[in-house]
Amino acid sequence: MKTNCLAVCLLLAALTAFCAPGIRWVETGRWSGNGFLETQAFPLEGDSLKVAYASRRAEPAMLELVDLATGETLVFSKTDKRPVSTLSLKLPKITVANPPRRVFLRITGAASEWTVIASQFVSELRAYEIFRRQKAKQVLNKYGVWCGDGIGKETIPLTIPGGEWKVTLTSEGEGSVFLKCTDAQGRLHATTRLSRPGTASTWLHTEAGVVIEIESTSPPWMLTVETP
Repeated sequence: MKTNCLAVCLLLAALTAFCAPGIRWVETGRWSGNGFLETQAFPLEGDSLKVAYASRRAEPAMLELVDLATGETLVFSKTDKRPVSTLSLKLPKITVANPPRRVFLRITGAASEWTVIASQFVSELRAYEIFRRQKAKQVLNKYGVWCGDGIGKETIPLTIPGGEWKVTLTSEGEGSVFLKCTDAQGRLHATTRLSRPGTASTWLHTEAGVVIEIESTSPPWMLTVETP
């Protein structure tokens, strides 16, 4: 019994020593939504990355970590046809570039609301830089606004220079408003639905033209497109 206690104490001491030199997990991004969405890009600054997904309802889900510059999927985690309410993704032993490589998450989630949290294992200095960047309000430039009212479907073709932009759908009444975004090759970039007054946002990362389809069952809606 004494030997076991000593072993546990030594293990705890080793773990404490490992984490002691100012290196810790820091939350670097948090997003909520439903359906298939992409997050804003963020820099890989830590030695490793972990992503936690949670939804109110158990459904098949998938997380992808995508390199912004190349479009390459660096790592993914999926459940195939097995329903889940939680899912995790880890990218250990990251080679930290200078400047840091920018990545984004592509989330194929439940039709009900989900939340995704990304954390990185960073030094105290980088943790402070992340905290300062999160507190600084990013200024976005409004590219365009489209509005609709009543039952119907509207198609909006768009091409955004720079290839990184934010799309926000706002519903102003009771009823359902559905958004779908595809590119010229038919590749899906986003789907989301609002069934009550509120907003839903997704980032798009493509320089190719896209088509945004809005389908409403009655409520007034507004689509806002912004660029960094």
